Amino acid sequence: MEASGNAAFDLASLCQVLDFFHQSVTLSPMVVTITNYQNGACEYVSPTFKDLSGHEPATLKEGGMNWWVSHIHPEDRSQYKINFTEGFMFLINTTAEQKMKCYFNLTARLLHKKGQPIWMYQQCRPIAFDAQGKPLYSLNIITDLTHLLPANGQPCWSVIEQNFGIKPMLLGGSCGENLQWLFGSARSPLTKKETQVMKLLMKGLSGKQLASRLRISINTVNTHRKSIIRKAHAKNINEAISTALQNDWINE
Repeated sequence: MEASGNAAFDLASLCQVLDFFHQSVTLSPMVVTITNYQNGACEYVSPTFKDLSGHEPATLKEGGMNWWVSHIHPEDRSQYKINFTEGFMFLINTTAEQKMKCYFNLTARLLHKKGQPIWMYQQCRPIAFDAQGKPLYSLNIITDLTHLLPANGQPCWSVIEQNFGIKPMLLGGSCGENLQWLFGSARSPLTKKETQVMKLLMKGLSGKQLASRLRISINTVNTHRKSIIRKAHAKNINEAISTALQNDWINE
């Protein structure tokens, strides 16, 4: 069992360093874990796990990955397992050099002990590999992004290489427009004319004024409005505008 540079991987020492770090620095609500891919165990769980989930760290440490997956929101669970597998397999198939430079991210809802869903952003970085290049352990950083992500979002995953900053080298799984902005601006689904309509609506123009400005009929204006709402997965035009601003569609 070796890590990068053929140096022996010392799990016990790493856990001690993490313990010291968490005793010295307050990182709540960021959670740090170490996953053992040989048996699905969690070798380390930071004390901040209770702040995030309401559960004691020992609960996750004892239950491992099975406990973790069972506490993913039921609507996200199947897709989360697919996304995790896809990201894991992608890493396995990268070059030896890339493996130590890449990490994959997962986004899904974790159920708090009190029952409410938490949108978690999970960064997984392999830290030890076997002779065939398969990850043995990963260091995971989990952050609560419930205050940033839309309630109707979908689980997604990406693989990031350090050289590219936060831009993904691969996005996969069920990546809806509502979550892609986490990894850089999502490509706008709006047509050029729909973008024009939205910008004018944001300025407070009425449907009649908008039709006059763009020299189109009021029926065409209404068609564009409906299309914008549909593409933004919104209930009304104000919600659609909010989604467009979050995803930076307006500036394209």
